[in-house]
Amino acid sequence: MTLDLVFMRPEFFLLFGFLVLLYYGTGGLVTPVAEMITVANYNSMKQKNSLENDTSQTISSEGLGGDSTPLTSSTLGHTFLTLPLAEVERTLTSGKHTAPTAGPNHAASALSLWAIFWSLLCALLLLYTPLQSVFLGGCFQKDAYSLQLGGILFLTAAFVLSVSLGWQKTASIRHTEYIYLAMLALMGQYLLIQTTDLMAMYLCLELQSFSLVVLCGLNYKSAYSIEAAMKYFLLSAFRSCLLLLGIGFLYWQTGETTISHIENLAFRTQSEPSLILLLGVWFVSMGLLWKLAAAPLHFWVPDVYMGAWSSVSLWITVLPKIAVLGFWTHHWHNLWRSAFGNTLAFFRILSMIIGALAPLAQNSLKRLLAYSSIGHMGLLLMPLCSRGVDSVGALWTHMFIYILINLGVWALLMWPMTRPNQPSVKAAGPQFIWDLKALNQSSATAAFRWAVFFVGLRGLPPVYGFLGKAGIIWAALNNGRLATVAVSLLATLVGSVYYLKVLKVCYVDNPTSWATYSWVSSTTAYIVAISVAFMMIGLWHGNFLFLLTHLLSLKV
Repeated sequence: MTLDLVFMRPEFFLLFGFLVLLYYGTGGLVTPVAEMITVANYNSMKQKNSLENDTSQTISSEGLGGDSTPLTSSTLGHTFLTLPLAEVERTLTSGKHTAPTAGPNHAASALSLWAIFWSLLCALLLLYTPLQSVFLGGCFQKDAYSLQLGGILFLTAAFVLSVSLGWQKTASIRHTEYIYLAMLALMGQYLLIQTTDLMAMYLCLELQSFSLVVLCGLNYKSAYSIEAAMKYFLLSAFRSCLLLLGIGFLYWQTGETTISHIENLAFRTQSEPSLILLLGVWFVSMGLLWKLAAAPLHFWVPDVYMGAWSSVSLWITVLPKIAVLGFWTHHWHNLWRSAFGNTLAFFRILSMIIGALAPLAQNSLKRLLAYSSIGHMGLLLMPLCSRGVDSVGALWTHMFIYILINLGVWALLMWPMTRPNQPSVKAAGPQFIWDLKALNQSSATAAFRWAVFFVGLRGLPPVYGFLGKAGIIWAALNNGRLATVAVSLLATLVGSVYYLKVLKVCYVDNPTSWATYSWVSSTTAYIVAISVAFMMIGLWHGNFLFLLTHLLSLKV
C-alpha cells in the first residue's frame, strides 16, 4: 500500500491541483463574502488641489452606496474609504466610481494559467521519474513507455490550454467549470495510457467522455453546441454499450479482464478461439476506433467539431488520440492481431478515402479540419497493420508532427477577426473559407502561416509534415503493404485539392470586401510563430524527432 502511494504521486499531485482550482474558482476569490476592503477615493483626489493647505477634511461617500463618513487624510494628502466588499462591487459596476482592482478579471483565463502550471509540473514529474511498477491491484502499470507518453500528454495539454488563453475572452467563456472538466478529461486520458485491465480502461474512457460531453454543450446559447453535445453523448453511450458487451464476452469466455491474461488463455493455446471471444475483441476494438474517429465510426466528428468551441475541438483533435493510440500500441495491439490479423486495413483505407473526398464539398473551416482529421487517422492506422519497431516509431513521428500542425491551425482559427465594412462585428475567428479571401493583401504574414500549415497537413515538401507521411509510407513498403500505399498516395493527390483551395482564396481571389486579423494574445502569437519555425526548418533537421520516436518505440 505504501509503495502504491509512492508510485501514484503524479495522480495525487494532479488531484491536489484540482482542489486548488476548485477553491480558486468557487471560493472567496470569486464569490462575494463579508470582507472589508480599503479603496482610494478618487473624488477627493480631485479636490486636493484646491484644499492643499487643509490637513483634514470631511468627505462624503455619496455615490459609493453609503452614508456620509468622516475620514482624515494621510500626510500625503490621500484619502481612503473602508467599505464592505459587496458594496464596493456595486459601486464599481455602476460606473459612479473608478478604482484599481486586484486579482483576475476573467475567471476562465486565470484558471487556465493554473492548469497550464500544473500540467507542466506533471509532465516534468513523469518524464524524469525513475520509479516503474504495477499498482492498484495490477490494473495500472507504469513503465518507461507509459511514463514517456504521459509526460508528452501533459505537455501537449499545456500547449493546448496556452493557445486558447486569449481566445477565451473573445468567445465569452466565463464558465469556471470549463477548466475543471478539461483537467478531468486529461486525468482519464493519462490513466488510460497506463491501464492493463479492461474495466479500468472502460472507466478511464467514460471519465474523459463525460467531461468532453459537457464541454461540447457548455455554450448553451448556441443550437450547434447543444446539437454537438447531444450527438456526442448519444453516440458515446452506444460506444459504451459495445465496450461493455465486448468486455462481458471476454470475461464470460476467459474469466479474466486483464489483457495479458486474456491473450495467454485465448490465443497461446492449441485450441481455436471461440466466436464469443472473437466478438468480445471486435466490440472492444470498435469502441476504441470510435474514440479515434476512424471511418465508418466517424459520423459524430463533423457536427461535434462544428458545434463545440474551437478550444474544445482542438482538445478532441489531439489528446484522445495520444491516449487511445498509446493504450492500443502498448497493450491491445497483440490481442487484435492474434484475433483478426490485418483486418484493420479496412478501417484505414476507408478513413483515407473519406478524408480525401468529403472535404471537397465543405465551406466551413472546422468541418474541413474534421474530415482532414479522419484522413490522418487512416494514416495513423497504417503502422498498426505491421509489426516491428519502425512501424511504431513512424506512427509517433507522424502523430507529433500532427499535434504541432494542429496547434498552429487552431490557433489561427481562434485568432479574432474584424471586417472593415462591419467594424462593430468582431468574430471569434474565421469560420468559413471565404473569411480568408484576399488575406495576403490584408495580412501577408497570416496568409503565409495558413499556407505553411495546410501544406504540412497535406504532407507535401518542403515543410515538416512531409516527414511524418514519408515515414509511414516507408514503413508500409518495408512490410509489403503495397495496396495501402497506393490508396494513401491517391488520397494525397485528391485531398490536395481542398487544401490548395484555401491557398487560392488567400492569395488569388480579389473580393470587394474582406476580413483581417485583429489583436491576439501574445501567448497564442508566440505558439503560432514557433510552430511555423519548426515546420520550416524541421524537414532539414528532423533527426532529433526520428531518434526520439525510435527510442520511444523500443520501450513498447
